[in-house]
Amino acid sequence: MDAAKDKKFKLDAVKETDLPAAMQALPPAGRQEFIDKKSQERAELQAKINELNAAREKFVAAQMKSVIGTNTLDTVVITTVREQAQARAFTFE
Repeated sequence: MDAAKDKKFKLDAVKETDLPAAMQALPPAGRQEFIDKKSQERAELQAKINELNAAREKFVAAQMKSVIGTNTLDTVVITTVREQAQARAFTFE
């Protein structure tokens, strides 16, 4: 599908045996329609993925804000390491 986006790509040059089974059953004229349809479906799915990822990032950010100030494992470990390092004359920038 991605190769079909290239302007140099020629569907007629692809051997029928190299095509997916769903496209082999189609007449040559229907193959371009199949590619166009699948490209559209792929674009819609990618848009949905992007939308869901944005919602996920928003949710995670909200959850992280509610956790700030509590003693989670990572904050306790970081605090302990910093305290031990400072006791041994290490400095952090």
